[in-house]
Amino acid sequence: MLSDHYNRKTYMFEFKSVGEKNQSIRLLERNGFDAYPIEALKDYMIKLDKFSKYAPVLRNSVAFTETPKERIFLMKDLAAVEEALEFGADVYEDDVAF
Repeated sequence: MLSDHYNRKTYMFEFKSVGEKNQSIRLLERNGFDAYPIEALKDYMIKLDKFSKYAPVLRNSVAFTETPKERIFLMKDLAAVEEALEFGADVYEDDVAF
């Protein structure tokens, strides 16, 4: 079952094998969903200064965390990343746990 692979803490599906991942993708596609496996989150992470406005970015994110100086967002797709960059965000390239 697909829900067995969902990690609520990281907002991601996690698979122990390539076979499990492929089986889940086929299940999604049979039910009308497009699946886009993501191997690394780095392309989907952006940051804003902690004291800047962030509501438009938060709306398109799936998770966020804060450091003393910035807010780091995990965006839902690459279009949301581009929109956040246009809003004034920067790409976040370090490791972070959400």
